Amino acid sequence: MRERMADLISKEDDCWIWLGRMSNGRAVYGSPQRIVYRVLWEQQHYPLERRQRLYRTCDEERCVNPDHCSLTRPPKDKSEAQPLRKLKPYSPSVATPVWFSQAACRGGDPSMFYERSRYPEALAVCEGCPVRDDCLALATEANERHGVWGGKVFDVG
Repeated sequence: MRERMADLISKEDDCWIWLGRMSNGRAVYGSPQRIVYRVLWEQQHYPLERRQRLYRTCDEERCVNPDHCSLTRPPKDKSEAQPLRKLKPYSPSVATPVWFSQAACRGGDPSMFYERSRYPEALAVCEGCPVRDDCLALATEANERHGVWGGKVFDVG
């Protein structure tokens, strides 16, 4: 039986230490492999565009705490660090959907949306979601290739 993503995280002090698989210095999970801190950040905030970068601000290699990530590159000298800017509201050019705060999946285990064996569980969450159509439109517009989005399975190759 596969371990759930939450079972592979040890919350020590402020860092969330990944106990699972590492690949090229990154915490990864599922098939296809997803970068754990990115999945958790998207679950806490909003889905990122495929090419949008997310930078880690923590020196602990195995830390996956989404609060230790930034959309802006952290300065090399930590004393120059600036507070994170407030996120802009959604527009087609900025992937910040206002509706995401109403999504039924928000706050749940994001791994179910990327593991084929858990797709039925994810589809059940989508079934009663008030923003299901918005989610599906976002995934279609972004040419999403994997996972469950808006009650539809995207599973290309």
